[in-house]
Amino acid sequence: MYSTKLFVLFNIFILSLALVNAEIYGLKSQQEVHDSISVINVGDNDVRYLTYFSSLGDFYVSGVTANVDSTGQNADVTTSAFYFSSGTSSILNLPLSYYYSYATASVSPGTVNAQGSVAAWAPSAIIEYEENNGQAGFQLNSSDKVLGWIRLDLYGNFDIDSTDQTITATANGNSISTKVYTIDAVSPDGIFALRFVVSGAPVAIGEDVEITAEQSKADVVINDYYDSNVNQNSIGCDASEPFLSCRSTGPSSNTNSRLALASFFLAASFEVDANIDNDAVSVDAGDVEIGFNWVKTVSVNNGQGSANVVAETYASKDGNSFINAKFNGTYSGQLIVHSFDTVRPDTVTWDPTVGAGISSSSSAAVLKVSAFMLFGLVLTLFI
Repeated sequence: MYSTKLFVLFNIFILSLALVNAEIYGLKSQQEVHDSISVINVGDNDVRYLTYFSSLGDFYVSGVTANVDSTGQNADVTTSAFYFSSGTSSILNLPLSYYYSYATASVSPGTVNAQGSVAAWAPSAIIEYEENNGQAGFQLNSSDKVLGWIRLDLYGNFDIDSTDQTITATANGNSISTKVYTIDAVSPDGIFALRFVVSGAPVAIGEDVEITAEQSKADVVINDYYDSNVNQNSIGCDASEPFLSCRSTGPSSNTNSRLALASFFLAASFEVDANIDNDAVSVDAGDVEIGFNWVKTVSVNNGQGSANVVAETYASKDGNSFINAKFNGTYSGQLIVHSFDTVRPDTVTWDPTVGAGISSSSSAAVLKVSAFMLFGLVLTLFI
């Protein structure tokens, strides 16, 4: 019975659709990203066989590594999965959010021993503000003045475009072919865009970024926020309304205006610890730490300058208006506000990373949530 359930669950991971190409203003083309990717030393990291599925406003990438013994009766299986939803009209009816799940399973005749965990990053609002309190970055409940906003969770479906390339990695003396996917998600008005890179093996992306099969690179782009022809206010929505009570105020004309991104990092069944000194928030799950990491600077004005990133964290209970009620009671988490410390940027390009790091002191990952609870979240919470 258990082996049949596991077979069904893993086969859900092997759907795929045709892929198309796209570009995001302020980022390299997808082809340029692929040209910059190189396989690095696998070491103790897994190489996974990746599969991809997309539909209206969302996508799903999963990777499986299976080690079967000589009898063919026993196997150790690990999986990583990334799921993106761009709004409540997407197939799984979730607000704008990006999920990461990790699971291990030992399978033998009549027995399945499985464990796993799941976390999510939910970018929720672009906040336009004026710095008034003498402290860098936007602080909630301070004298910083809110000038406007866009509620990202009210956009509806993003356009999804993706490409893939085949790479070859060597693990345990075996040459293994797998994929790297580059996936772009763009809001209907083009103001907010995300680019994700998911790889089945450890790779370097350009000179500065390395990811494993348990991690995903995510570029964040804010483009033309201050163009009122692009960023049009919703009917009856302006900055005099209660904070974040409507979709979009349009831009202000304030010459000292800056932008911030409010988002949630959420986890099922875990407490979430914020660690600003290390530029990360993380979920401590035994020997696996699932985290959201970011760099301290952003590129602005289409690469013509840079700005500091200032991060503040808050308990999620203080930000219920940011978040769709679908999450309530399911995740614990932190509200994170990342401020981009420059005046009225035309574009902001930023590149955080989502995923897991496994302690080198442990020979195996030991997680705290059963795989069937994990898969229950992945397959039934999203309904």
